[in-house]
Amino acid sequence: MKKISLLYACLFLLPFTACKKYLNEESYGATTQVFKTEEGALTLLNSLYDRLRLMGYGSGNLGYMTESGTDIWLRGGGNGNVQLTEYRTLDAQYGLNGNMWNHYYKGVWNANYFLEQAKNITWSSESKKSQKIGEALTLKAYFLFFIVNTWGGVHLPRTTDYNEGLIAARSTEEEFYTEIFKCLNEALTTVPLTSTETGRITKPVVEAFLARVHLYHKDWDKVIEYSSNVITKYNYALIPKWKDLWNAALDRSKEFIWQVNWGKDKSFNQAGANFWFQAFSPFIDQFPGIQTELIWTGYGGVQMVASRFYLGLFNRDADARWKDGFQTVWYYNKPTNKLPLQVTPYVDTALFFVPYVFSAADRARAVNRYTAKDVNDLYSANGIPKDPKVFIGFKKFDDHTRPGALSTENSAEDYSVIRLADVYLMRAEAYIMKSQPGLAANDVNVIRDRATVPGHEAEMDVDASQMTVDFILDERARELGGEMMRWFDLKRTGTLITRVRAYNPEASAYIQPFHVLRPVPQSQFDGMPDPSTLGQNTGYGF
Repeated sequence: MKKISLLYACLFLLPFTACKKYLNEESYGATTQVFKTEEGALTLLNSLYDRLRLMGYGSGNLGYMTESGTDIWLRGGGNGNVQLTEYRTLDAQYGLNGNMWNHYYKGVWNANYFLEQAKNITWSSESKKSQKIGEALTLKAYFLFFIVNTWGGVHLPRTTDYNEGLIAARSTEEEFYTEIFKCLNEALTTVPLTSTETGRITKPVVEAFLARVHLYHKDWDKVIEYSSNVITKYNYALIPKWKDLWNAALDRSKEFIWQVNWGKDKSFNQAGANFWFQAFSPFIDQFPGIQTELIWTGYGGVQMVASRFYLGLFNRDADARWKDGFQTVWYYNKPTNKLPLQVTPYVDTALFFVPYVFSAADRARAVNRYTAKDVNDLYSANGIPKDPKVFIGFKKFDDHTRPGALSTENSAEDYSVIRLADVYLMRAEAYIMKSQPGLAANDVNVIRDRATVPGHEAEMDVDASQMTVDFILDERARELGGEMMRWFDLKRTGTLITRVRAYNPEASAYIQPFHVLRPVPQSQFDGMPDPSTLGQNTGYGF
């Protein structure tokens, strides 16, 4: 088992353009014999699942790539990724872009390697062989889907051949989709209906992913077909309360169709810390009488600030996603601080940040009692945060089950790749594109009913006349904000440029039409004998 573990760690180091060369130079080739056994192959397959955590769900990097530079998030004071938030300095040298490129191409390479070896392995049963091949095909399709939607028609690795990777010739986006559909359609016939392991790929996972891929490919009938299958044929249901979606104490598997698992063991740090829970919290410790703490306060990650546009999307009285998703009040919890008056910890307000303009009475009430900031205190007239470390918090992903408040205390929260609410919204979007707005409204109302504050049903119900792509984008922001899809949502609907220019004052002057693709990293070209076989995406030079 020790040898297997070492191999498991090494899998993450295989470079895209020189996989076989690396194996030879590092004397890794001799140990590849282990992958020709069932145990070794399963280790390789599990590494593909771990890759979803390594640079993806929960670790933050995927979040930067998919939420930054959109209509709903601005850059927090602790976020150094100006290239993604403002676009003006985004180029082939940007490190995170290169890291993600390497990460996903390694995933494709390892999936291809598994598939090449699997057919020659002596398996304990044919059903297990088929199932594991289906899982690998689905994961390969996921990696390819991310690649084509991030960088466009770049290199499509079909094998693990060294020369193929070295040349890295371009393929069209349609060729990517052909390969993705081929993988998923085969997987659909081999993966099991259910699994005792959360996060493991099953038939409904593949169908939900097919719905998503067909949505991006604009195959509306297929979106409706696969979404309907997931909604009606399997035992999924919306969790009764939206706020419990990231409650680690509850079983979310009824709504989480495909999830990425983390663990409570603090020593398990192979994929890095689960960071995303703190990305949306302001730096509150600078204020008197308050400090970072579980439950009552934030974590001070100061990475993402909600735009004024995003704050304005919610009916704050009727939509529970406002109250349960955003933090406007923090309580005194550090009584040792010298305060202007006697306070009761965890009862009296210390900070009060709101998305509207205070009245004179609101201002007077706060004097000598607590720090109060309204929307004009928090944002300049152009919508840029006045202090990017002081803002209304987004508490959707807060994890109060962690061992302690420090950011070094890892979270054990599982993260959703696809959940049922997303499937309803995908189907609603397809219905809109099929000119069936009544059916779209029915699906949207399923989502909004769950989010309705009792007594406000009439305010939350929508009808066919409201069903537009813009409405769906707004509803996806309300329901799925921060869930690592927003940049792709805007790109998919052709609204990235217009929405960023309209609602993101940090990026509005700099975003250009070519920013619908990210640059091919310079590190990729550095490993190629003839970079022209791949070439740079338009707008980024070469």
